[in-house]
Amino acid sequence: DSDITGANTDKLQELESTITHELMHSVMQYNLTDGMTGRNGDIYPEWFVEGTAQLAGGGADWNAGLIRIAESLSGSGDSSQDAAIADYLNDYTMDGRPYGHGYLAAAYLGYKASTGSGDFSSDRVTEGMNRIFEQLRTNSFEDAIFATTGLREADLNDMFRNGNAELVEF
Repeated sequence: DSDITGANTDKLQELESTITHELMHSVMQYNLTDGMTGRNGDIYPEWFVEGTAQLAGGGADWNAGLIRIAESLSGSGDSSQDAAIADYLNDYTMDGRPYGHGYLAAAYLGYKASTGSGDFSSDRVTEGMNRIFEQLRTNSFEDAIFATTGLREADLNDMFRNGNAELVEF
């Protein structure tokens, strides 16, 4: 519609992201073993459930602080801000910020689970997330993540808390 401009475009994008986010919850609920919640409570960490839904919805700018740091670095070639990024990541936990840090963690897992090599790309994250979801259909969360990325959830938590250079660079 030619009347959709400016703020209306932003609102439309936010609505599309929210719809995609909620649809991802439905996909996960009906396609994963026991759904997102099992008979005895949640079987997937909240950060993974919300972060994956955010990833499907395009992120919706949940990592505004990190984005500002990254924008300040764009084109500068200056890696001295790695400490600032590591500090920002360390300010929160994935459990404490399931939409923002969960989104970043889900994207990173997709990146790590892809079979390609080289730089980040949305295709690479998508391929990796497809591999993770295939594993989740028959394996526990921990086993699926380990089988596709070689990481344990504790490893990922430590990466956020300790400023892992690879995660900071990602």
